[in-house]
Amino acid sequence: MKGSRTARALHEAAGPLRRRLGWVGGLGALSVLLLVLALAAWGARAGVLRSPLWVPLAWLLGLAAAMLAGGLALRARHALGSGGLAIRLEREAGWRRGALAGLLEPVASGTSERLRTAADTRAAGQVNDRAPAALQPQLAGVVRLLGMTLLALVAGAVLLGAASGRRGPTALLWQPLRAIAMLRSPLELSAVPNPVNAGDSVALLFRAPGRQRVTLWTRAPGTSWEPRVVTLDSLGQARRLVGPLAQALYAHLTAGRRSSDTIEVTVRRPAFLATLALTIRYPSYLHLEDEPAAAGGDTLLLPAGSRIEARGEATVRLGAARWECCGRRASLRVSGSRFDGFLLPAVSGAYHLVLRTAEGLPLGGEEMLLPVRLLPDLAP
Repeated sequence: MKGSRTARALHEAAGPLRRRLGWVGGLGALSVLLLVLALAAWGARAGVLRSPLWVPLAWLLGLAAAMLAGGLALRARHALGSGGLAIRLEREAGWRRGALAGLLEPVASGTSERLRTAADTRAAGQVNDRAPAALQPQLAGVVRLLGMTLLALVAGAVLLGAASGRRGPTALLWQPLRAIAMLRSPLELSAVPNPVNAGDSVALLFRAPGRQRVTLWTRAPGTSWEPRVVTLDSLGQARRLVGPLAQALYAHLTAGRRSSDTIEVTVRRPAFLATLALTIRYPSYLHLEDEPAAAGGDTLLLPAGSRIEARGEATVRLGAARWECCGRRASLRVSGSRFDGFLLPAVSGAYHLVLRTAEGLPLGGEEMLLPVRLLPDLAP
């Protein structure tokens, strides 16, 4: 009978216990969550937990432990209801069996209302007098448990605060969605610089979040793939130098069933002038045969109106080719790594052959200078 005086007395007697158990449940759930997260954060900080998988697992375990702790407290609190407390007092505090619990049951037909009310009033008075003392040992135990819960809460907060940081693997603890995204992210491989000059090394940059190691596959043109296991840091990144390179390099990553795109590291060939042929073509009225000229030799004595045909090839693709002298320019035709064209000297001087690669860079090696001295056209 929920409206009886005995039921109200039992409810009031258990009030202090229920309130403290409520605090124990709430603070205990929070302290357990903080301790689990702190333990996981310290594991990641020490390098024991390397994969971002530890973040969602830590939250799942922490929440599960918190729910368990809170559930146990709620179960203990529920046991302090009027019916449960009446049975307990009858068993442990000397009440006759059924003396309290019987008054909480519905009134049976034929029962005297006056007698029932008198029994209810007497039992309620006994509960008010004897229940606090009977529940005192349990209340003291709950108070001690509440103190331990507060200590655990402070310890968890301190440990978690000491382990967490804005950078590094522990920063992921507060970004579980990002950690899950990292687990699903693809493998990435890049090369810096690319292209590289022949004889230089290239830095391969690995990015594979959520993984501890990957397999690097490399090969040169005409060769088979060679594997190499690469250990990654806590963020799933690594850097390796490969070289010196004499030819192109192909590389890709694998981790389980996943694979990155294959990259090609291009190797620049040394840029220099490979061949150059010069032919002097005299004016037709002189009736002189064309003759070859030595590049970079002595000064050429040329009758006015003579032309110099140039044909050459570089070791790389060219972007521009021209003669320069005294502020004058004479452009040459470019086709891939080859060039050709004519130079009609207008003044005497040292003509400089200017060659530029497709990237606009000058060629290596010695400068090509062609000294020319023009002879005036004399009347017969």
